[in-house]
Amino acid sequence: MADYWLLNCLYSRIQKWLQETSRFRGYLAQFRNGRLCCATPDKGHRRLGAVRRHRPLLAPMFAVAVAIGLSAVHHVSLVTWNLLAPCYATATKYPWASPDELAWPARRKRILSKLAEMDADVVCLQEVEIATWMELEQQLRDLGYDGVLQQTSRGHPVANAVCVRRSALEVVRVESRSRALITVLRAREAPQRAPGMASPLYLANVHLEASAEKGATRLAQLRKLLRRIELQCATDVANGNGRSRDLSPEADAHDAAVVIAGDFNFDRTSELHSFLSTGSFPAVEQGRTKGTTEYALLPLNDAYLETPPPWGPTVRSTYRNGRLLDFVWTSSAVEILRTMPASKLAGSTRPHQLPSATHPSDHLPIGAVFSWPGEPAHDVSGLRPAWQQLSIESVVKRRGTPKQ
Repeated sequence: MADYWLLNCLYSRIQKWLQETSRFRGYLAQFRNGRLCCATPDKGHRRLGAVRRHRPLLAPMFAVAVAIGLSAVHHVSLVTWNLLAPCYATATKYPWASPDELAWPARRKRILSKLAEMDADVVCLQEVEIATWMELEQQLRDLGYDGVLQQTSRGHPVANAVCVRRSALEVVRVESRSRALITVLRAREAPQRAPGMASPLYLANVHLEASAEKGATRLAQLRKLLRRIELQCATDVANGNGRSRDLSPEADAHDAAVVIAGDFNFDRTSELHSFLSTGSFPAVEQGRTKGTTEYALLPLNDAYLETPPPWGPTVRSTYRNGRLLDFVWTSSAVEILRTMPASKLAGSTRPHQLPSATHPSDHLPIGAVFSWPGEPAHDVSGLRPAWQQLSIESVVKRRGTPKQ
């Protein structure tokens, strides 16, 4: 045991030193681009189980650990979760749930406990009941988050909310759409980069129309959202280049760091999924749609398709009816380093009796760890949950894994 304890101490010391110097950043390029990721959960965060099982690989794995430790210095984690608003959590709709499993005070306590456990830098929440937001926001502040709530109209009782870790990120700008909340985020302390490289992150938290017959409405909501993000990107680029009156969304949005996450109310069999992942406009809408059907931000990457979780089930469902409705989408400027392993229930397409004593919502949370050119310079390794640890138990990523 002594040799592994010593190795772990050396790893921690070298990792800390590497975080304070840029000498070895050239080596990092050899390990990035998804070639390495953690393959087993490290519940203790500091155990060396993988090294113990692979004594002959001790030296090379230590080298890998150093490189991954360096890459872990600059990344951001995100979780998205539909909370099931209290006004919708009725015994009629969820007859299997006990009164305690439906009561908001008890569910809120479990939700906050789960959010603290996941410990993400950015949290996207859907179905936040506006009447309960002030109390929830205060408790989220106690966890280290600053929150913003979507502005709604026509007396709509629920909204989306985005919460960011105040020590790492700040909200630069907010725009509320009918089914989305756009927040422009910037690192409080960005790493040293070439001029123009410290870009903001354009985050959209969405909850699209739910009805089965509302496919055309969901498409319209996505199209408007994409155009608004493109406009925000173009405005920032134009202002940064001293041409505030000369906007070019088609050109300026291509390299933007964009994340769109939330409850989309469609699955991977939908034409809307194909629309986001390929940029191919749904054929059924071609003749009915006015204006251009091309978008500078498309195609986007479905994070869980591009980078399956390093352990746990293949994510096949996130909603109580057994369908996969929640996604994290990223532009090409955002590098997905890992997706968050989900509950065992997520591996089944059978209906789930949610909410329950262990799952306080009818949706399951999903998340990702990612990097972009404006990422924070703070150290987010160390005392983080296992799913965010890009550390010494890393092995070569499963290349050629079939897409779900």
